[in-house]
Amino acid sequence: MTIGKFLIVIGLLFILTPAISQKIDSLKAILPNATGMHRARILNQLAREYLLNDDSAATNYSHEGFRIASEVSDSALIIRTGRVLSTGLRRISLVDSSLKVDLTILPMARKKRDDHELMAIVNSIGLSYTYQGQYDKALHFHLESLLLREQTRDTLSIALALNNVGLVYYKLNDFENAANYFKRSVDYKEQFNSQAGLVGSLTNISLCYKQLGDYKNASFYIEKAVSRCCIDANPDLSNLFYAYGEIYLEQKRYDDAEPYFIDSYKYAVRSGDVRLQFDNIDRLLQIYFEKKKPENFHLWLSRADELVDERSAFPVELMNIYASVIAMYRNENDFEKTAFYQQKYIHLKDSVFNEGLTFQHSGIRSLEFT
Repeated sequence: MTIGKFLIVIGLLFILTPAISQKIDSLKAILPNATGMHRARILNQLAREYLLNDDSAATNYSHEGFRIASEVSDSALIIRTGRVLSTGLRRISLVDSSLKVDLTILPMARKKRDDHELMAIVNSIGLSYTYQGQYDKALHFHLESLLLREQTRDTLSIALALNNVGLVYYKLNDFENAANYFKRSVDYKEQFNSQAGLVGSLTNISLCYKQLGDYKNASFYIEKAVSRCCIDANPDLSNLFYAYGEIYLEQKRYDDAEPYFIDSYKYAVRSGDVRLQFDNIDRLLQIYFEKKKPENFHLWLSRADELVDERSAFPVELMNIYASVIAMYRNENDFEKTAFYQQKYIHLKDSVFNEGLTFQHSGIRSLEFT
């Protein structure tokens, strides 16, 4: 399927969301006169509303709510505001800060035996450890999340947890196990006619088969994902395009792969997915190296450098990029820049492997519970 045909299929799905809901306006109207715990609850409600379309605003409101809850020592309110704060922090790529908040409120949630909050917290911790590349820890928390959700028999919740377990197995290079968990997630969704995250899970299965060298099944599942975009209200386009690019790149069809990675990058920028922006840049750097297009290579390298200045929460993705950059500068006999990026690579590698992290390209979709 060409990009043009694909865009015809999904083009009508992008309608701008209304600016600020009436609920937000109502909450903001009563906020100035609210104090103490009442103010913290309003701030938390505002933060939850803003998580739908403005992660920075959500983080700011939840931060104040969390501070007030901590000052009055209300553990239930600390848990609720902390969970929203953690989600906002992670979404704006402050993963270390998000993890600190979650690890602070986790013992409180366990003590209160609040399974609803606990499920969200352990999933959030699993996501943060995944983004940091600490996959053994991530797997521990995602499996706990899955166990808790299976006890609730909430089908959609179980399906999303299965997807996140699959993500970690993918990162650990266990592609068969990853595909099995993604398939179980899809089975739950199809059994109960749920479209939430379905396109993403189908895309994930395609990427697993690509890694296993099974291009027939990789193509089958990516086409199935495309067909579901028509009925999925929020199709995961950035990962869908990334998967197409991966399939073509593996076959050294660089001209076919290139536009898909570019489109995936554009949608990742639109959604604020910094990790996937890094992954697409890395793939494009590989393509331009192979096609001997240094101008394009350096253009995309500059975009990677801009992201590095803003965010430093994705060490594994950065190492992949630095490896490509070193290869290019060696090829150009630019020894000064080779040494510069080699030093960056070594420094990052030391910090990464001191934490016992593992390499793997992404392009896989994780799912949150808020």
